[in-house]
Amino acid sequence: MVQDDESVLLKEYLYYYAITLKVGLSSIKEYNIWLDNIFLNEVDNEFLVELEFSSNDINSTIHIIKNLIDPNISRLDFDFIGKLLFKAFEAKYHQDSCILEDLAHQAYSIWNILPHNIANKEPFYTLCYIDDPLSYGDEKQTRELFHKLFNYYGVNH
Repeated sequence: MVQDDESVLLKEYLYYYAITLKVGLSSIKEYNIWLDNIFLNEVDNEFLVELEFSSNDINSTIHIIKNLIDPNISRLDFDFIGKLLFKAFEAKYHQDSCILEDLAHQAYSIWNILPHNIANKEPFYTLCYIDDPLSYGDEKQTRELFHKLFNYYGVNH
């Protein structure tokens, strides 16, 4: 992703980090690396300065982002957010330390955070039931649902 895209889609990245930090899909370290890169290009941006000061406090960071995003959430590019989100799910899915039940629970938690008009449309709606097959021992079906998400935006390489 080129720097210009990151600047144009700043709110989308911030929303992505807010929801993924909240459920543990991304790390504060990953977020801080991204924030530092953006901040170095916009050191006069008061909002980014505020985020920099709160960068090691997940709850404060999420609160600041939420206050910026909530009034304009309907204007976010959720296709772009979906691409980021499903790429993060795919990366975690392929880690040796990945526990499928935990990943499915994170997916459901993110579904609960999304605005209802977005959460109830595909591909995001899949997040609400991706863990259901695990309740009756069908790990294969949950894996198939994850692969469906990975492929939705052509995330899979």
